[in-house]
Amino acid sequence: MEHPVTGTTITEEWDANPHDEPKLFIRRMSDGTWETGTAGRAPGDYYPGQSRRISPLQAFRFFRATWGYLPGTARDLLAGELVLWSVTRSTQNGLSYAVEPGAEGVSIPDDVLTWAEGHGLSADDPDVYLLVAPLDEARGVLGEIACMWGELPAGEISTIRAALAEALGEKGLEAWQKVT
Repeated sequence: MEHPVTGTTITEEWDANPHDEPKLFIRRMSDGTWETGTAGRAPGDYYPGQSRRISPLQAFRFFRATWGYLPGTARDLLAGELVLWSVTRSTQNGLSYAVEPGAEGVSIPDDVLTWAEGHGLSADDPDVYLLVAPLDEARGVLGEIACMWGELPAGEISTIRAALAEALGEKGLEAWQKVT
């Protein structure tokens, strides 16, 4: 379906209010952007000014707040855009199914670093780590103090996936199964 204002194609749409008027929707557009808003029930029924572009993190929060989970297709679409950051205290950090971003060359956004420092990350305590994993691969982390969702460019998420795959090959599946 083509978006009535921007002309981009709507690739996926989820209805958060399926039985009432107006429809409360979240959409994934063909240009990779997300949009949320309200519209009428009839095909092509659009309320001008009643929708807005949102970030992948806002889309994730919309799904979690509305349904409490991510529908399968939404999870697949967001997997290339979102990560789980985790501050952890552990001497067994190497068993967690996540990677240290600095060691893998993954940039740490300023807001994430500030948040992590607020949860104990500092040069004074070498047993506190900041770890990261892609949305669809995030699992429990040993000694986790706090976690938060965030956005990263797809290239950096690919770097994280490659590092996790390499670590899985080195440690074997049994080591990961102990912590998941």
